[in-house]
Amino acid sequence: MSHFTPHTYQELLAQASHYENKQALPPLTNLLQNFGVEPYGMPTQAPLFYVLDYVNKRYLHIAPSVATILGYSNQQLLESGPTFYMKLWHPEDFSIYSNHIVPATLNYLKEKINPVDKLYAISHNHRIKNTFGNWLMFLQRSTYIWSATGEVVGAYGFSIDITHYKESSSIVHTIERIDTHLNSIDKEPCYKRVYPTNMVFSLRELEVLNAIYGGFSSKQIAEKLSISIYTVHNHRKNMLTKSGCVNSAELIQYAVRNGLL
Repeated sequence: MSHFTPHTYQELLAQASHYENKQALPPLTNLLQNFGVEPYGMPTQAPLFYVLDYVNKRYLHIAPSVATILGYSNQQLLESGPTFYMKLWHPEDFSIYSNHIVPATLNYLKEKINPVDKLYAISHNHRIKNTFGNWLMFLQRSTYIWSATGEVVGAYGFSIDITHYKESSSIVHTIERIDTHLNSIDKEPCYKRVYPTNMVFSLRELEVLNAIYGGFSSKQIAEKLSISIYTVHNHRKNMLTKSGCVNSAELIQYAVRNGLL
């Protein structure tokens, strides 16, 4: 197996899938004991505990409480796998996670320490759309599972809904050293980076957005900004794509939530 540091989440999965030992992860019960809970207990617990097998690209465990928050049963997500779950993420957030957070984490852990012998917690927030069409802000905190030869073969951790506690959509990525009692060793993370996501729209798009918020029709916006109505439609379409929204009402909610209006 070739040894290289993945540059995206997709490369990480591709590398893990070629690992020769298909039973690379420790027993599920052993991993879940790290949470301090019974493997299939606590169905009403708010944190969504999970165990993910990168080698075989499947979840080994997802807490039943996911149904209450996302509207999908844990059985649905177990059968659909991580590819389906990642499609629920906001496109911008997944791009930052795949292209920046994953490679930054791997580079840090492999350059600074021997990750096989130490425990590190990787935390970041991201937006997920539930079955009701609502965007929720989740905090995900996880730990990589390493093979004896230094490959990442899985991860376990939890996600928790922090929608009511985080107004900004900026993504905060941290890495912390953890002791055997699962407590942070240092008062400050050993790695931290913030990725701003508010400025996804151009200045012209923001002008159109403000006009939509003001109740102007596309024709009125075109006249107000001295542009064609087709350009207005294009700006509206681009903003829906960038924000992951499906209509103007949802776009306005997104803009207010992220401080764009």
